[in-house]
Amino acid sequence: MYESQFESQRSGPSTWAIVAGAAVGAAAIYMLRTAEGKKLLDSAIRLLEDFTQEAARFQEACTRARTAASDSWQAVSGSTMSSTGGGRETVF
Repeated sequence: MYESQFESQRSGPSTWAIVAGAAVGAAAIYMLRTAEGKKLLDSAIRLLEDFTQEAARFQEACTRARTAASDSWQAVSGSTMSSTGGGRETVF
């Protein structure tokens, strides 16, 4: 008898899933139907756009830093070879 009660409880949707779905639906209605919700949605969109622009700027800065580090490494590697005779082997 205990097993059949357990199986019947597990066969239907979870109560938490229903509550979460209702909350998401209520939030969507608030955002799309009310003036305050539309203002909040617009400000969230602006915030996401600003974040996207800043992330792109950060990516560009990382690319410039990587290029500068690579160029510096190549310059240092090249200067050590040139100080020993341009990379030629010295024979004694």
